[in-house]
Amino acid sequence: MSGITDVPLNFWTKKYIFGKIKFGLKLNDINDTIIKGYDDTKGKKRNMAKKTVEKTLNIDNILFNCRDYLRAARNSGSFFEKRDMMLTLVFLRFIGEKYEDGIENLKQTLKEQGLDPEDENIRAAFFDDATFADGTYNLPLEARWSTIINTPAPKLNVVLDTALQRLEEEDPQLKGCFVKGTFTARNLAANDIKKIVDEVNKISHKAFGEEKDLIGRVYEYFLKEFAVNATKEEGEFYTPHDVVQLIATMIEPYDGTLYDPCCGSGGMFIQSAELVKSKQGNLNGINVYGQEKEPATYRLAKMNLALRGISHNLGDEADSSFTHDLHKGLYFNYIMANPPFNLKGWYNENLKNDARWSDYVTPPESNANYAWILHMLSHLKPADGVAGFLLANGALNDSDGIARMIPLINFEKDGVKNIFRVVNQFTVEYTNNGQKENRRPDVILFVNGMPLCIMELKNPADANATIYDAWEQINIRYWRDIPHLLHYCPLACISDGVKTRLGTVRTPYEHFYAWRRVNDGDAVSTLPFAETETMIKGVYSPERFLEIFRDYIYFQDSIYDSDEVEIVCRYPQFFAARLLKQSIVDSVVTKSGRGGTYFGATGCGKTYTMAFLARQLALRCTDISEIGSPTIILIVDRDELQKQGAKLFTKATSVFREELEVLKNMFTGYDLSPFLNPECDPIERYRLLAKAAEYVFVSTEELQSEGNKGVQKVSFKTYFLKTVKRMRAAFDICQPSGYLGEEESALAQCFMAIAGFVRKMSGTSEVDTDTMNRAVSKMVEEALKYNQVESVLESGEEEDIFSPEYFEKLSDVKMPATKLELLVKMLRKQIKEYGKINRLAAKTYQEMLEKTIAEYHERRKHLSAEEAGEAQEQVSEDIIKIATEQALAILREMNENRESFRKIGLMQEIDDDNKRKIVANIYMNSKLGMIYGAAGTGKTRVAEYIAKIFEDKNILLLANTNAAKNNLERRIKSSCDCYTVYDYLKNGYSWKKYDLVILDECSTVCNEDVLNLFEKCNAEAYLLIGDIYQIEAIKFGNWFNFARYFVDKKSVYELVTPYRAKDKSILLDMWTCVRNFDENMFERLLANGFISTLNESIFERDDDEIVLCLGYDGLYGVNNINRYMQKINPSKPIEWGNWTYKVGDKVLFNESRRFGNVLYNNLKGSILSIDKKTDEIVFQILVDKIISERDVLFSDIKLIDCDCEGKSIVEFSVKRRVERDSDSDYSEQIVPFQIAYAVSIHKAQGLEYKSVKVVITEDIDEKISHNIFYTAITRTTDKLKIYMSKETQKKLAEKFVKSNVGLKQAQLFAGQAGLKLNNKLSS
Repeated sequence: MSGITDVPLNFWTKKYIFGKIKFGLKLNDINDTIIKGYDDTKGKKRNMAKKTVEKTLNIDNILFNCRDYLRAARNSGSFFEKRDMMLTLVFLRFIGEKYEDGIENLKQTLKEQGLDPEDENIRAAFFDDATFADGTYNLPLEARWSTIINTPAPKLNVVLDTALQRLEEEDPQLKGCFVKGTFTARNLAANDIKKIVDEVNKISHKAFGEEKDLIGRVYEYFLKEFAVNATKEEGEFYTPHDVVQLIATMIEPYDGTLYDPCCGSGGMFIQSAELVKSKQGNLNGINVYGQEKEPATYRLAKMNLALRGISHNLGDEADSSFTHDLHKGLYFNYIMANPPFNLKGWYNENLKNDARWSDYVTPPESNANYAWILHMLSHLKPADGVAGFLLANGALNDSDGIARMIPLINFEKDGVKNIFRVVNQFTVEYTNNGQKENRRPDVILFVNGMPLCIMELKNPADANATIYDAWEQINIRYWRDIPHLLHYCPLACISDGVKTRLGTVRTPYEHFYAWRRVNDGDAVSTLPFAETETMIKGVYSPERFLEIFRDYIYFQDSIYDSDEVEIVCRYPQFFAARLLKQSIVDSVVTKSGRGGTYFGATGCGKTYTMAFLARQLALRCTDISEIGSPTIILIVDRDELQKQGAKLFTKATSVFREELEVLKNMFTGYDLSPFLNPECDPIERYRLLAKAAEYVFVSTEELQSEGNKGVQKVSFKTYFLKTVKRMRAAFDICQPSGYLGEEESALAQCFMAIAGFVRKMSGTSEVDTDTMNRAVSKMVEEALKYNQVESVLESGEEEDIFSPEYFEKLSDVKMPATKLELLVKMLRKQIKEYGKINRLAAKTYQEMLEKTIAEYHERRKHLSAEEAGEAQEQVSEDIIKIATEQALAILREMNENRESFRKIGLMQEIDDDNKRKIVANIYMNSKLGMIYGAAGTGKTRVAEYIAKIFEDKNILLLANTNAAKNNLERRIKSSCDCYTVYDYLKNGYSWKKYDLVILDECSTVCNEDVLNLFEKCNAEAYLLIGDIYQIEAIKFGNWFNFARYFVDKKSVYELVTPYRAKDKSILLDMWTCVRNFDENMFERLLANGFISTLNESIFERDDDEIVLCLGYDGLYGVNNINRYMQKINPSKPIEWGNWTYKVGDKVLFNESRRFGNVLYNNLKGSILSIDKKTDEIVFQILVDKIISERDVLFSDIKLIDCDCEGKSIVEFSVKRRVERDSDSDYSEQIVPFQIAYAVSIHKAQGLEYKSVKVVITEDIDEKISHNIFYTAITRTTDKLKIYMSKETQKKLAEKFVKSNVGLKQAQLFAGQAGLKLNNKLSS
């Protein structure tokens, strides 16, 4: 396979096809195939039971400590300054150690040559100006780590900056690497900088010699922790390791020149160097060139490459590859790149006639995807240059919205136009219990960069290793840890050298089969080791492998079958299908009528053989005129065979026709004939598209649609798009057979084109300028040419600017200027009407329109001074184009906004007048809305309604705790990004623009975090939700108390009616009196039986009950109450580690890493059964949620009962704690829940129980604030009991006094900041 040559893979632009590029990888394909997914568990506390010595030597602890010390240090500066300090220290540490190692090696070499390295003359000759072949820097004394580490703490800042200055003076390649005054500018306290330097000093190959590529591990950790805060326009910072490794493996840059036009931190170069080393190549044989726009990233790249001793040319400065190509005129052997996807704002007029695209069309201004490709082509050596790069999803779509199908594999018989790579021990990274770990499948077969077959091998000399172990490795461990690899890798092979079996990654072990023939007619071999030889020759020769991959794997229709099934043929089926095909072809050609006969035993797979044969006849005989597009009839003698055959042969066609009929009914009365006539004018077809799409938009009809939530009413547009999606899925399956009629195929293409147009106009896919111009250019074709204009602006007719009738009327108007004036009139009217719904947006559109009109009149004045005749007409056409683009921009944006607000029709579903008012008005005058409310008043429900308005947009959900975040994510069903505030500030992408940001639990977010949040987050609208009477922020946070006074009063709302409690006449009244600081609140609580002194009733149990305490310690703390409550549980105690468990124990899940959002943090449950074994313990838990089979797919959870009166029963095991090896899973050794008869009040925030008991003893009453008390009593839906003494009641009554602190703080802040209050709601 290594001799297979490369083939160009063509990419489409609007009008041209161009080649030379070895392969392009779409990010979505790679993400699902190779790259590990994001895991938000990183950074959480590790198990404290580990020995201190282990911690000291643990590389992860060292790195975490470095980051933590720097963040905690005073005067450590901004995010960027922290990053520069940390990475610079790491750089100094590694080049210092590398220098010390180089000196030691030099000494050893001298000794071996009989020379004394301590001799003064020898030292002068060899050490004063030492040179190292491996790229190690000869460091000046001031820059050596030994100098730095031995410097007294008060002098460290100066010494560190001196070291950096001397490095730049000594080596030109390091010029520009460092920020001047990195350390002295911040001047960290002596103790702080010393702690950080000491911690960095622990990072050493001497201490962690077993670590592979320790430099890379440490450096990449800090690159990710302190990632450059760049926007999408400024470039992505960090390309995942696996992606770089894949590209490097594919193009094999062993020698020559390597170029990356957007090199980021240099990851592409480093992986190439590692590949060269692994192949025993010469690192000096690669010359790397790069360019980076972002100055901070440019510096990091230079440091990163210097660490590895890689000689490089990144230019003298950071600059854009488009506007200032630092390597202009150079051609390179290899190019590797991960360009910024869909880069906006890259274009300027100076690039219009750029030589890089002189042989092609100018790349579209809308994004830089094609510009990147052409830029790389311009630098690629014409004869033998090879490029490997990533492309944005959708980058191969033409401007008409029809995706161009590019064959990723060449299936021609010569079989040489593909790149085959067999890679052993390919590293796939995944996250386990917050730690990055690796899986290394024994062998993966890649074709054109795509993993198509995974092989797991066992040692034939090991009696304990079997091919069943190999099967378990793929079907259990790999599906658990690296499913992202297996989802698109269909074939699997398992072997121990003697037994070698073929199947798929979904095949049960008993259905893996040997391949016992290489060619038909060969004797079936049963000799030892013959299975391996026949498998290699019979399956893995390139042409045979591609034939099996293309035609002999059956995938079930996943849309209609719930079980995932993949079946590869057995060798008898393969040869039988081939022979039967040839026999049938011969029979048809010679008209003998003797197709052939196939005999097989029961269960041998005859039906699958017929399916494979049918595919061969339908798709592989098109060049035989006598067969053409055959009709295949399947005749069976039993009902079950009819059903079995129908499942394989007929489902897609029947489904396609059903969906097509639905679509035809939706368009009853529409003339679709232009799409059925191949001679039809393309312009006429386009008009039909525009007209049909407009029909979809304006329809107010609602239709019944069945989905995961049952039957629901959906809009006409949603129903249409879903139907087209289903039709297309069936069409793709059955169309290749040729069984569909021409009219059916043409109608299918018609509806798919209309759906594509609808998605573009809806904003669900990018709309390029050319497409949009064509939609309106006819409407204003001759506008502005004439001074005499036929006007209809005084007609007084009622028009809907978005209706098909309006566009038809405009088409009938002959005078082009009249069309433009009519458009302006209707825009003005619709903006006025729209202002009744969304005043803020309407004002913006009005300003845009007035600006367009003013520019129009100004241009007409200049037009009168132009020459007459053709010159004047040309200028007029230019004015038309400009006016068209401006009018269209207003029309398009307003239509999109109007569509979003049309979703306010969902307000008919809102059964509360106050919530309906909030949804309709909250963004009328401000982009920031605020909702205050007591527990259970429906704040999150309002957020759900508002999120529905933005359901097609980018939404970000934030909360301060994982419990609130999980609750928000479950409640809001739209596709959203969801973080805790801490995780977003640490890991969220500041370049990503959101349409809506929802922040829950605002009262718990501190001032510092909310300030950082608004500085980092970029959004069109914000929704802030919270309750100032619930638990406040742990750090100082008073912003939510007074922020409402600065927001427009129509954007601030308070919900006061709770819906959580059942007995509204008593419990709700108690909540209200406490919330309102009623001076008799404790008397009323006592009179209604809610207060009691401590007695034995605290230990009486209800089914759904919790005891709430302020803390964990003390006689009546959480720990003691849990011990006592568990003790009176009559079930048998089961000891596991340091803990005791009993059947019937109440639990609360607190370990979300293993089970994610299925068994999430703060999920309630109770233990139903416990099975303790030697090496594991198995729990069955009744949990308070409905879990489906789909939820637990590919997880370690076994679903016992999916709907047990609104709850579910799950089973999972916990392994006994042992030393970890490569096949163990750390998270499997952690019990993911805590005993929860009692929990802390802080832990209970966000939870609900039927019965709540609150314990407030005299030793803690000083710590009970009004917010804590209110949070505790609002956790119940039915019963409430508060245990406290009369003395405690008196203390709390005196303590709970209402104040106007929020208004006072607002007034104070307004005076200091020179602001004014927008409203004065009572505090």
